[in-house]
Amino acid sequence: TGMPVRPNIKACSLTKKEAVASLSSKHSVSFSETAPTLLVFGGSQGAEGINKCVPEALKLQSDKVFQVIHLSGAGNSSVLEKTYGDAPFEWLIIENTSEMETMYSAADLVVCRSGGSTIAELCIFSKFALLVPYPHATDGHQDDNAAYYCSSGAGIMIREKELTVTKLGSTLASWLEAPAAYAEKGLLSRQIAVPDASSRILSLIEKLSV
Repeated sequence: TGMPVRPNIKACSLTKKEAVASLSSKHSVSFSETAPTLLVFGGSQGAEGINKCVPEALKLQSDKVFQVIHLSGAGNSSVLEKTYGDAPFEWLIIENTSEMETMYSAADLVVCRSGGSTIAELCIFSKFALLVPYPHATDGHQDDNAAYYCSSGAGIMIREKELTVTKLGSTLASWLEAPAAYAEKGLLSRQIAVPDASSRILSLIEKLSV
């Protein structure tokens, strides 16, 4: 059936320009509609490995123009703000948000975990993703989710034990050299997207209830 997504995710039609303008207005940042934009998140509690590695990997790209939206998770924003500090690129740190559709719409590349809902949302927004599965997920199911997404050609899986500043920095450098090419690869996730998952499930329930 696919994984149902929230109505606001499925119905979102924001352009990158609109999403970036909204973020700049609400959070007092000076984001550009043309600069490559990275979205980073690890769930409501954040992800320690991602939070530690991403800022340092980004600092290696100091000669590039880009901007970052980093959802830190509860209680992690102050530490991350110090880590990013005076980094020579625009950054926005938010602990959590109820407007993920705006975040996805603003992003050109995503670094995140690979829970089922996240994979379904990435498909809806057709974003290229660097997926770091939660290493303690039951039966390694986030590894399976990541492998499934990457099978479309729209992602790269980096297991947490393999997540280093050097490796991530190299991957991000490759993206920044050719962001349009990565955007094209992100569109490949459309072949595994199931935007009508809720309808499919309801249809099955109705059939089984007869």
